[in-house]
Amino acid sequence: MWYQPNDNRVYMWGGWPYNYSYSSNLWSFTPWSNRSVKWEIAPSPAINGLGEGATAPFGGAFVASNTTFYSLGGANASNAFGSAPEQEDENLAVQGLVEYDFASGSWSNDSTTDVTQTGYTTQAGAALAPNFGEAGFLVFIGGDIPNTQTLIFEGSVQLASMSVITLYDLESKTWYHQTATGDIPPERVEFCSVGAVSRENSFEM
Repeated sequence: MWYQPNDNRVYMWGGWPYNYSYSSNLWSFTPWSNRSVKWEIAPSPAINGLGEGATAPFGGAFVASNTTFYSLGGANASNAFGSAPEQEDENLAVQGLVEYDFASGSWSNDSTTDVTQTGYTTQAGAALAPNFGEAGFLVFIGGDIPNTQTLIFEGSVQLASMSVITLYDLESKTWYHQTATGDIPPERVEFCSVGAVSRENSFEM
């Protein structure tokens, strides 16, 4: 979920749906409007840039700026009707960085394979460092790295080392990998993270 300041709405995309079919629906509501909240379906990403039949993944690493929503990787369920991910035999990991432009309402997917050694990542954490580069850097840490596109949910996958910081320069659209030092946290998935610009103009996450 993320907040869009241009139209004062909260949006929700992706995640695991229980007891109904998997879809690409983009949902939204205006927070505390007339002391009530009303969910509405926004125009589908499948017809605004992602392509017919596109579905919203679960386990993507996502973050939003004041102008754009970003989601990296994740997975789509192969037969998701009415089941939880751990009940599925196989899911399909997806590649690429999805971007949603608030002003135009358009979606795009940069299907890069430079993110990890296999090109896939799920359940990682993301942050936006606006004070680096001309347009900011996206920062990704943790998660797991499926060896192939076929993914068994919480099965035997390679956990990403927290010593590897993956960076994406929004201006040049270039990927970088930086090795961290010091006391490295243990590998993890499905975690919470937050990032902020410090008083010294560094970025803390």
